[in-house]
Amino acid sequence: MGKGGYVKLVAHSPSSTILYSLFKAYYGAATSVYDKDPVGIGRMVLTLLNVIRGLLENALKLSPLLYEYKSGVDITIVDSLLLISREDLKYASEIENYFKQHDSRAIYETNHTWN
Repeated sequence: MGKGGYVKLVAHSPSSTILYSLFKAYYGAATSVYDKDPVGIGRMVLTLLNVIRGLLENALKLSPLLYEYKSGVDITIVDSLLLISREDLKYASEIENYFKQHDSRAIYETNHTWN
């Protein structure tokens, strides 16, 4: 299933539509707020990954077939974030583990990456 199919599937869920709208709004606002704040940028990326996790969870509820496909999320970005608090590190670990677990059970690669 290509990116277009995934986006169309997610778009049919009202909660996913709301999450996606919040994702875009948050990204727009947060990028200007955290422009020169590496710790803030790390927290922003974690927040965006968490919203993507929510979108994936909604898509999986709509179509369990998607469990067979990797998420397409390059979680290695977490390794480059400046996270200084224990809470941020725990949050990053939870998000990273979610995507790693999902992808480890998946059979098929995706032909896209969230970027």
